[in-house]
Amino acid sequence: MAFVCGIDEAGRGCLCGSMYVAGVACDEAVAARLKAIGVKDSKKLAKKRRFEILGALKALESSGEICAVVIEKSAVDIDERGISACIKEAIESIAARFCAWIDERGLGAGFGVDSGAGFSADSSVVDFDTRADFVKVDSSAGFAKVDSGKNPNIDLFSYYENLDSRANPKSSASAKVDSKLADSGLADSSAVDFGELDSSAIDSSAPESKIAPQSQSTTAHKNSERFRIYMDGNSTFGARIPARLQLETIIKGDDLVAQISSASIYAKCAKDAQMLELDARYPQYGLKDNAGYGTKSHIDALKALGTTPHHRQTFRWDK
Repeated sequence: MAFVCGIDEAGRGCLCGSMYVAGVACDEAVAARLKAIGVKDSKKLAKKRRFEILGALKALESSGEICAVVIEKSAVDIDERGISACIKEAIESIAARFCAWIDERGLGAGFGVDSGAGFSADSSVVDFDTRADFVKVDSSAGFAKVDSGKNPNIDLFSYYENLDSRANPKSSASAKVDSKLADSGLADSSAVDFGELDSSAIDSSAPESKIAPQSQSTTAHKNSERFRIYMDGNSTFGARIPARLQLETIIKGDDLVAQISSASIYAKCAKDAQMLELDARYPQYGLKDNAGYGTKSHIDALKALGTTPHHRQTFRWDK
């Protein structure tokens, strides 16, 4: 059985806050269940819905059916080393965790992290269960909330209850993707009961015809076909991974591969939670609404007030 780790990021182009790079790994059978609980590209999910699905994903993580890790790269990290270097480091850290998970499950003797494989010691791992300034999840109830010292009573479900009440109208490009998914049997359910995680649901393993390998950093080891990393986009950023893993990029992977879709949800929920917490500290910048991106109102606030310690100093907004 093949095991896939999907990687995606959130906050790459923001003016404010951290970038989060997430990885989610599982086998083909669990990947089918991910589609059944409603995972898709996080940008196509309402904010409240993202956190609902995160609760279901955390339940699978707690049971050991998926491996999930979120790497945080702060504004300072990005200013000091650049976006590409930060993404490279995150990919390498996620690959290391994937290897450890494989060994923990006894899936391959001697499959541990290769010495000198280039894994970063500079990555900060986001722990949703212990970090006070990020999302707290009760996976048994599918419940998520921000619980920080500054905002102990912020409940993301309540906060988002009246936001994004319906999905945005699909673009023609999105409609084409949905059509392809439907043709390939990857279309997700429109109504999901989180209590029913049926392994007989849709087979969401990515068909070869959907995968466009852009870069390889592996040897022809027999395990490379069994243990893969799929990165959303078209670049691996020069990441060095163990030779036993196969690294590929997939354009629109967050639409096509359940593990990448799940990673996009973990990353975006971490970013959403940080922006909500920072908005409570710096309400003048409208961070809960602009998510740190360079909207007109955000740039107007920067011109009037200057930057906070969480803004990226190397990102130009005053052109």
